[in-house]
Amino acid sequence: MEIEEDGSRVMKWENGAKCWNGPKRSATVYVTCGPETKLISADEPDTCCYVFEIESHIACDEAYKTKMGLDGEEEQDDKDNSNNDDAEKPKGISAKSF
Repeated sequence: MEIEEDGSRVMKWENGAKCWNGPKRSATVYVTCGPETKLISADEPDTCCYVFEIESHIACDEAYKTKMGLDGEEEQDDKDNSNNDDAEKPKGISAKSF
């Protein structure tokens, strides 16, 4: 992942599956700072070459996260989930599956 001067993050994927009538697929994702994770735009400027713009708190610096109350959010989710050890967990799916 690259970080632009304005703080936005850029992720690039290349050499994807070959299009039936074109080059191998590629995608570039621009992530800018925002309180919610949401898709801003999706485009295909060239055949099988995709560009996405996403807004998310993952592109925010620590000061922004603190101001918006986003810091510690994942830690709290982990704590909430650990208190629910008796809940039935799905079988056959793990992070390694993806």
